[in-house]
Amino acid sequence: MQDTPTKATPGRAAAWGGLLSLIAFVLILALTIAMSLPSNVLASRDGSLLRKTSVEMIPQGWAFFTKPPSESEIVPFSVTNNSAPVSALAPPQAEFKNLLGLSRTQRAQGPELAGYVNEVTRWVDCMSSEPGICAQDLLDEGGTPQK
Repeated sequence: MQDTPTKATPGRAAAWGGLLSLIAFVLILALTIAMSLPSNVLASRDGSLLRKTSVEMIPQGWAFFTKPPSESEIVPFSVTNNSAPVSALAPPQAEFKNLLGLSRTQRAQGPELAGYVNEVTRWVDCMSSEPGICAQDLLDEGGTPQK
């Protein structure tokens, strides 16, 4: 009886190719994360060409997910019948009025606020650290709330 070599099935070759691709992706991701970390006691991250290239080509960081704290903040207020302005925001998420986090009302406010911001035609800078005071000052100066 003669032994015939067995051929690799296409499914097995594809599985090995997928596994190797996954391993390469994880290694590249780990390398870019390691290169983007600041220097510490264990590793000095000088300005080497590898680090500069890695940080420029595949930057890692939380800037994509977060907003800089120094950026201006837009706070909507509700005004009814010439009464004092009341914040129109509904945080925090975990309050009972937001169904302890199950309500989507608070999470939907960002896109809704962006829609309102795009409609505003005239902006006034607030010099006070309390936005409610600015809103009241604008009303006292004869400003009209935008609907």
